[in-house]
Amino acid sequence: MWLASEQAQEVTGQAIGLGGDRLTLYSHPAELETVDASEGWDVEALGRTWQEQLASKAQPSGMGPKPDPTEHPAGAPSGDRG
Repeated sequence: MWLASEQAQEVTGQAIGLGGDRLTLYSHPAELETVDASEGWDVEALGRTWQEQLASKAQPSGMGPKPDPTEHPAGAPSGDRG
């Protein structure tokens, strides 16, 4: 609900995640590979192209393990490793 509220009106074009007690701001994605279809796309062509040309290049996503709080104390700068 927060993202749809007035409080978040300046949050646009961002990739964010929320899971459990972790709020994550992701870097902006960049094109890894493109495939053009001169006649446009249909469901079958999308599925076939994904499997044949893109699936093996898919990037991992999702939240990784939470950092160990003893290695990343609260309030420490994000670049600080302890």
